Amino acid sequence: MKKGGVRTSLETGKNVTITWHLAYPHQGGFKLELLDPSEKKLRDLTPNGQYVGLDNKEQQSYNLTISNDILCKDCTIRIVRQALEWGKKYKFQSCADVDIVARVGNTCSGHGTPYGSACICDAPFTGDRCQYKNDCSSDSDCNHQGKCLTISRSMLPGKQCYCHAGFFGQFCQRESFTAQKGFNESDYAKVQTRGLTFYWRILDDGKEMEGVAVANTMGYVAVGWRPKNSTKGCQTFPEDVPAPKGQDFHGMDCMDMVIGTVRDGLSRIGDYYSRDRSTPQSDGIFGGQDDLTGAVGWEDQESARTTIMFRKRLRVDHATDHAFSGKLQFIWAHGQNGRSFYQDDELKYHGSNRGSLVLDAPSLDKVVFPQHV
Repeated sequence: MKKGGVRTSLETGKNVTITWHLAYPHQGGFKLELLDPSEKKLRDLTPNGQYVGLDNKEQQSYNLTISNDILCKDCTIRIVRQALEWGKKYKFQSCADVDIVARVGNTCSGHGTPYGSACICDAPFTGDRCQYKNDCSSDSDCNHQGKCLTISRSMLPGKQCYCHAGFFGQFCQRESFTAQKGFNESDYAKVQTRGLTFYWRILDDGKEMEGVAVANTMGYVAVGWRPKNSTKGCQTFPEDVPAPKGQDFHGMDCMDMVIGTVRDGLSRIGDYYSRDRSTPQSDGIFGGQDDLTGAVGWEDQESARTTIMFRKRLRVDHATDHAFSGKLQFIWAHGQNGRSFYQDDELKYHGSNRGSLVLDAPSLDKVVFPQHV
């Protein structure tokens, strides 16, 4: 991705904690590097440029002291993470935009008020220097149509709005098409595969599709699609960054996705995009928007199943979305259970809880009546 518009200021001589989100505990270690404005390496931030953390595959933070002998504006801290199970040369990289500045005192990242050596953070920021931003701080941030829940301590945002049935959206700010937790299976076409059943129909106005995904999990549920005839050419988006390297066309490349979780009888369901085999991001990250027109989710504790139900516009005008029409490559996944690294509602690696199939959706120019497939 290109550089963002926000940079974190780090003071020389100060001890800082670098944190990151890890979706899978890969074999091997990591190293941290400082890059100049042209993204050439200035120096190593871990000892001697060697990989560290080899004895803790789940490590997601590292403490270091910023050297007094360097000032750097519009620079980058890059983490290089090994994945030795896939080969000695296979590595993941992720970056953070930073300025390294002389000591200016405790600024609380511009999102709080100094209180001695600590900070009193403005809502919804948190952290010892107010450097992290949550979606919400209290239920009122969810428009009183949901609750502000703590979801994770290892990914951001750690606190998110979960909505009462009848409302949806990042802040539960949108009214949904239904507050009912249920559906009539006979009204839908259906595809069934190991671990998940997906029901779908085109609504009578021909402008929206309605999907229902039922999965054997208490974690997240994800479904996605792209035209079956898609090629690697779709990865030229976003246009201002180079396409991923490699010759293969992976099942997660260029996928329009809907991902949902349920907690305490409340749901959080959104429109996502997966450019490559990395954690899907909300459409807004890529300049798009959430095109869902309604959503609701529920869990069955007895059967350990999660259901997400959503509506989405059929005709799309952004590269993060694909029309639910024609022959589609359809994928699904759901969260892992029973391992401490994988919390129920964190968007992390799905393991073997995944699959793909070819789905025949109706052409947009035809009148559609629900039928089983």
